[in-house]
Amino acid sequence: GSASYHFLSPTNSFISYRHPACRDLPPLDDGTPLPTRVDFHNIEWDQEQRRLTATVEWEEDFGTSWNDNVRWKLDMHFDTEYMVILKGGIQCEWCRERRARPRPPRPPPRHRPPPVPVYVPPTPEEQEERPEEEPDRNEEWVMSGYGHDQVYINAACLERYRVNSRASRESDDAGNRPEDGDVDPVEEEPDPVDYRALGLQHSERLKREGATKRSIDFLTHLFQVAADQNNTNPIDFLVH
Repeated sequence: GSASYHFLSPTNSFISYRHPACRDLPPLDDGTPLPTRVDFHNIEWDQEQRRLTATVEWEEDFGTSWNDNVRWKLDMHFDTEYMVILKGGIQCEWCRERRARPRPPRPPPRHRPPPVPVYVPPTPEEQEERPEEEPDRNEEWVMSGYGHDQVYINAACLERYRVNSRASRESDDAGNRPEDGDVDPVEEEPDPVDYRALGLQHSERLKREGATKRSIDFLTHLFQVAADQNNTNPIDFLVH
């Protein structure tokens, strides 16, 4: 992945663009580099629905737009175990005058595959049929959908099982320490975590909860990698 979401508290949640793959993202529209941290604003959390809404205020925070967007409105729905963002999307707000500005051609990205276009401008015939709107009115369109072109997985989805496994081993070690004069007990290997079985369980659960195939496949792949390489973590923890 490239961008990552970090939910530390209601007043300290943000998007991180520190990953090297983000180097190919365009700068802000005034030419300044894309910030490595972009804060969420207006965060609202519905515990019962497991739904989080927030905004990204490009113009307010940075004095300019990004890709002509002055604001993002984010709507995220999580699964019951908070493994993935099930559904929702990012709604972009942009100004007509910014949209009309010519842009120089961009070089092909070197660190990531080119993005798949989501927005298709209307044809000239459709534009003629559309009633004239106020020139200063901001317009909105859905840039992307979670689970489709935006797939987000909880970075701790594997670590939760490894932490529990380590805690279990430490507890067993503490309980099996020999007293003075006692013979050391035979050390037994702890039961390994069956990541393939866990991946299958989460896959079936996410299907019932309405996750997209891309999200399910991504999560299942992580558990398969963990099963093949138990001492490594395929998730890139670039959290600062």
